[in-house]
Amino acid sequence: MKLRKSSKNPIPLEDIFVEPKNQKLVIYLPPTVKNILDELARETNVRTNTCVLYIIIRQLRELGFLK
Repeated sequence: MKLRKSSKNPIPLEDIFVEPKNQKLVIYLPPTVKNILDELARETNVRTNTCVLYIIIRQLRELGFLK
């Protein structure tokens, strides 16, 4: 899975996502992905769609799909 920055150069997801430690993470997402994350955030009672993304990445790592 790859996300694209405004420069249009693909960046591997595991290279840009780090566990939040009082730092801001900016990811440019297509509107459809952002809408899905927003909906998941509403349904799971987490504070932001970034929290949903963090939960998804953590689960993928635990399952061995990401390093």
